[in-house]
Amino acid sequence: MTKLILHPIDERAAGSWQQERKRKRLNNAISDSLKFLRLMVDDEKLIRDEIGLTKIRDLEAQRDDPKTGDEERSQLATAISTLEQAITPEQRAQLLAARRATIDADRAYEDARQEYEDWVLARLQTDDGTPVAEALELATKDQIDAMVWNDLEESSVPQLG
Repeated sequence: MTKLILHPIDERAAGSWQQERKRKRLNNAISDSLKFLRLMVDDEKLIRDEIGLTKIRDLEAQRDDPKTGDEERSQLATAISTLEQAITPEQRAQLLAARRATIDADRAYEDARQEYEDWVLARLQTDDGTPVAEALELATKDQIDAMVWNDLEESSVPQLG
């Protein structure tokens, strides 16, 4: 078994303050981007509620329920159509802008997480000289995630053939 070891930041080593600063910067980027993403999701939800899309989705769920009778289904379809026609082009544009902002915020959050993961993976080494890239190929996603996100300091992976 090969052990993947997360090389710790040695506070006494030269340049350790840079590594610690980078870790804090990356953690802050993740935290800030997650806060922004949550705000964008909330804004999009408010807009959806304001223009009646949430109500439309609820009515559609009732209409599509197998227990709904034909007459009620027809009434629901009429109500849905009326609500959809009441949405103005400006409201549609506002919703589209909010959706794009949410997508951009999600992308920024994922980018921040990926940058942190890359930084952690760059600090890995093996206990037996096996190249880290080979050891990573044998590691499971759960092992890698534990080392990146749960501060696990080492994990054993099977050796190549």
